[in-house]
Amino acid sequence: MTDLHTVLTWLKSAHGILFVFSPSEEDRCCKIQRELLGDCEFMLRKHGLILAEIFEQSSGHIGIIQIDTEGCDYFRKQFRVDPGQFKVLLISKDQHIKLASDSFVSERELAIRLEVDAVLETEAAI
Repeated sequence: MTDLHTVLTWLKSAHGILFVFSPSEEDRCCKIQRELLGDCEFMLRKHGLILAEIFEQSSGHIGIIQIDTEGCDYFRKQFRVDPGQFKVLLISKDQHIKLASDSFVSERELAIRLEVDAVLETEAAI
């Protein structure tokens, strides 16, 4: 396991993070969300997003970095995720919440949000 300080430092360089908070890996919503995300892996990479699965009852991961239960507790508190709650959050590289859902998120919904943000970033750069 990597220490939390190292993870937080690394996250500052990410283009964005898709957090999936779940009571456990066996949670029904978590399983559905994982299946939906499996279909859009290319899109996540295209937009430079890191997938984070944060569990209440076990360790989780952010990208390929394993997060222990203490780290999972930290992120659940940071984003005000209640015990037993399933939640999906899309966090932009500037640490703003771009999408929040108490249910699983479809590939289409995620794609629309990412494309709108890409257009807005392009327009801001002009």
